Amino acid sequence: MGENICRLFKVLAYPIPPPEHPEELSRLLGYEFFDDSSRDDVPFLFDKRLEGNDGETKLNRAAFRLATHIDSALNCCSSEDAETTAAAVPSEIKGKVFLAETFALSQQRDALLSELVRQGYSVVPQGSYTIEQPYRKQILDDLTNCAAAIHLVGDRKALTPPEEDDTADKLQLILTKEHLASRVMVCLSPGLQEAEIQNQYHRQFVAELNKDNKIELLQKNFEEFKLDVCDRIAQLTREEEVEKSAVAGENAVPMVYVIVDEADYPKLGEDGHNLQQLTDFLYDAGFEVRTPDFEITGEAMRQAHEQKLHSIDNVLIYFGAGSKSWLEGHLDEVRRALGSRGQRAFRSVAVYVDGAEKRLRKTRLADLCIRNEGQAFAAEQVQAFVAQALGPGGSV
Repeated sequence: MGENICRLFKVLAYPIPPPEHPEELSRLLGYEFFDDSSRDDVPFLFDKRLEGNDGETKLNRAAFRLATHIDSALNCCSSEDAETTAAAVPSEIKGKVFLAETFALSQQRDALLSELVRQGYSVVPQGSYTIEQPYRKQILDDLTNCAAAIHLVGDRKALTPPEEDDTADKLQLILTKEHLASRVMVCLSPGLQEAEIQNQYHRQFVAELNKDNKIELLQKNFEEFKLDVCDRIAQLTREEEVEKSAVAGENAVPMVYVIVDEADYPKLGEDGHNLQQLTDFLYDAGFEVRTPDFEITGEAMRQAHEQKLHSIDNVLIYFGAGSKSWLEGHLDEVRRALGSRGQRAFRSVAVYVDGAEKRLRKTRLADLCIRNEGQAFAAEQVQAFVAQALGPGGSV
């Protein structure tokens, strides 16, 4: 085994139950030279001698994928070849991209991987995962510092990794959504219809994708998808670099995301209103203040909101016109955002309760609860939040 490269390849010419695989091969998904998605549960073997050319086409595709990954592993075994390969890769890495293993569109995945590498991106995984570690752990390791994830979904059900309940493609999607929030793109095979999918489990998986508003779902020809993906990845990696620069810069301006209900948003323009005075005070304290963008709607608004939670280290939820369920929903979103932030915890999370009639249950999701029971805004109410957000010596 090399680092992140498996040099042992499992080829399945016929379906064999995972419990019957040798222990040293049990965690390797392998390369299937058959299709077991038929309604009568009889596997279709990839054999060019079968009538028609479908068997030969699928055989060639499976062999091409296996040969490509063997060639990649052999290159890594030779230092001379490794140096030659490294010289062909752009010297400047633009960002890291998770390109999910696929079990029906392997040729398209290989083409997309090559294009992303050509454009200067680091892509994981480049081959099949190793047998040394659990499948889930390897995915989580690869997701570290990724700017985005890409999934290609065809008409075939993937294998289920050992010790897991979900198939490999579904498990990859679950984990990328948890860690990358709205930066997950899924491409369905053009013309793929749920009713035409023979395997019931995979049909349900595709149905869930069509209803999932947490992903960018595309269904178009592969060349168009490849162009869209490359453009989107470029945008996301640029945003990632801006965020990293802001975090790393010694003189970076501290930022705070003030979450308000749409009914409260107009009060930001009312002189003397508590919300306006609150944001003015934060600005005077040295913060760049961001609020939700209500000029956009739907998916675009959701993505902008999640991007702010991903990049801004301080969150202040203004609890005014919003309901308790609105507040609890936003606290849950703050918790979920921790997955996309990697190792970066929030510096400070607070709820500003504006109104004597408002009642807030105790919560561990906010560091501070600032209560203003119908009074005029007072700077000392927010001092603790500012001090925590700015760090040592940060109070004003």
